[in-house]
Amino acid sequence: MARKKKRKGVVRRKSNRYRVSPEIKRERRKRTLLLAGYVCGFLVAVFIVSSVFVLGYRYLITTPYLRINAIEVQGCRQLSAQQVIRLSGVHVGQNLLAVNLKKIRKRIEINPWVEGVIINRVIPDKLVIEIEEKNPVALVQLRKKYLVDSRGKLIVPVKNTEGFRDRIYLVLTGLNEKEVLARGGVPADVYDQFRQFIAIGGSNGNWFDLGEIREVRWDPLNGLILSYGASNMVIKLGKGSFSLKFSMLRRVMGEISRRNIDEQVKEIDLRCSPRVYISKKHANHLVSG
Repeated sequence: MARKKKRKGVVRRKSNRYRVSPEIKRERRKRTLLLAGYVCGFLVAVFIVSSVFVLGYRYLITTPYLRINAIEVQGCRQLSAQQVIRLSGVHVGQNLLAVNLKKIRKRIEINPWVEGVIINRVIPDKLVIEIEEKNPVALVQLRKKYLVDSRGKLIVPVKNTEGFRDRIYLVLTGLNEKEVLARGGVPADVYDQFRQFIAIGGSNGNWFDLGEIREVRWDPLNGLILSYGASNMVIKLGKGSFSLKFSMLRRVMGEISRRNIDEQVKEIDLRCSPRVYISKKHANHLVSG
């Protein structure tokens, strides 16, 4: 028998043995509609909840019940409460929840006296501002005198110290003005020496009066140099080992007082402790430790 020739360009389609039944199609449509219903319901619920929150928030920031009737300021020493309130920018009548605490804190911290700020809302009508002021411990003599805090950072320039008569502020001189102003404070290595001197010198107050120090000069080579007493006696402390040096100084000062030669002593050099060099107006003496 002769073979039948295939026609070119003609492709036979195979019968579909996997046709989906109408029942399965209906089930699929049902699941799709059910899922769409769930999604729509969820979106409607989100919209309702969001609307409630928005309307509730608008009510809270506009209700007269939460208007500020009192602003309390705590922690003031150098600054007054009115100064702090003016810095904050808050005024009576504003809504307690509408004020931005972060912005208020930043505005107050601009003041050089302010170390830190804590702000609390007291429902329904009170704002409490608690400030921590910097603690001045000394003066730095540049072209102007500056108060410095316990870290050696500049606080504010002062024209005079009349307002600080209840405190003794030592005056640190001999510093590079450009360097201090650029850093915003005394270089760390210098201030560390000065801080140690204040701590140890203050603990020896029963015989060494910090109030008698006219000047504390810093010399990069020779360290700390004091001008002491009415006669401006020069005391060269140098750098470090201040406990030992004050122990030696106590012995020397006791001997000077016993001999009643305070006015004759020009200089006491403790840089090479335990050896102490005493310079009088007309002669030099060496006191060994």
